[in-house]
Amino acid sequence: MNSNFFLADSIISPLGFNTEENLENLRKENSGLKRHQNQRFNNGIYAGIISIEKIDEAFSKIGNPSEFTKLEKMIILSIKKVIEKSLEIDLAHTGLIISTTKGNIDLLENSSFEKDRIHLWKLGQVMANFFGFEKNTVIVSN
Repeated sequence: MNSNFFLADSIISPLGFNTEENLENLRKENSGLKRHQNQRFNNGIYAGIISIEKIDEAFSKIGNPSEFTKLEKMIILSIKKVIEKSLEIDLAHTGLIISTTKGNIDLLENSSFEKDRIHLWKLGQVMANFFGFEKNTVIVSN
C-alpha cells in the first residue's frame, strides 16, 4: 500500500489570519489579549477574541457567513488555506482530522442553528460537506 502525507499549517487567532501574520506579531511581542467590555464582569475582561465582523468579512469571499457558526467559519477558512497550498489533494481519498478544545460551545446559548450542530460529530460532518471530503472525518477533543 502506498501512503502519501501532506503537512501544512494554518493559524487563525487574534494575532492574524495566517501562520505568517501570527509569527510576525509574536516576534514583535504583540499580544492577542485585549480588554473587552462584558456585562458579566464589572470592569470588563482581557481575552483573545476575534471579532465576528472580521471573520465574516474573510468568509464572505467563499460562502454565506449566516449558514455557519463562528467556529465553523474559522475552521473552514483554515482548511481552505491548507488546501490551497496543495492543489493536488484528492478530497475523495483524503481524511480530515480536526482538533478542538471547545467545539461549538457558542451554541449552548440560544441559537438559530439546528440543535445537533453542538455535537463534535456534526462539526466534522459540516466541514466534510463544505469541502467534499469523502473519507471519515476524525474529531479530537483535547
